[in-house]
Amino acid sequence: MYIDLFSHGPDILLSQIPSLTYGGPRTSPEKPSPESIKLNESAALIEFVADIFPQSGLYPADPVLRARARALVAWFDTTFLNAYRNLFVVGQPPSDLTNAIEILQTLLPPDGFAVGQWSIADVAMAPFVVRVPMYLENDIGKYPAGEGPKMLEALQASRFTRFWKYVADVGEHSSVKASFDAVSDPPAALSLSTYQIV
Repeated sequence: MYIDLFSHGPDILLSQIPSLTYGGPRTSPEKPSPESIKLNESAALIEFVADIFPQSGLYPADPVLRARARALVAWFDTTFLNAYRNLFVVGQPPSDLTNAIEILQTLLPPDGFAVGQWSIADVAMAPFVVRVPMYLENDIGKYPAGEGPKMLEALQASRFTRFWKYVADVGEHSSVKASFDAVSDPPAALSLSTYQIV
């Protein structure tokens, strides 16, 4: 599948794009042009798009906020995503994810997005945090049947208030609204596809 990156802009990042080719002549995604650049890893793709669309504001102008956004992406990519996979894909107890959510709350500002304005950090985290309630409510994961709703109920404790506010805030962002529907988003959408960006 070809995606014209310049027609879609940075909102394309919320779709499932694990790898892309950039430049070169149009070819089949299965056989990208040798003249194209091949990129993968979600965090690198997010930064690449932020670089080629500086007007998107995905990189905050303030260098401190920009560094904070990058640090959040790095933390999320290692700590949160490992806990997320351990629960939903591997079936380990929820304590890792619960701990990761508690840490995430300490890394977020008191309200709003990850560094105040919508940034690369939110683009990296949104696809996962908005699915936590959907997966738990619908008991989707490798954990024992019936445990998802129990975990969701436990996460309703007041100590998780900031997490739920963040989930609500990112869920209201236009990019997320355009790419995620908690009612019809197929849980099996965890599979990855390869796209060619031209």
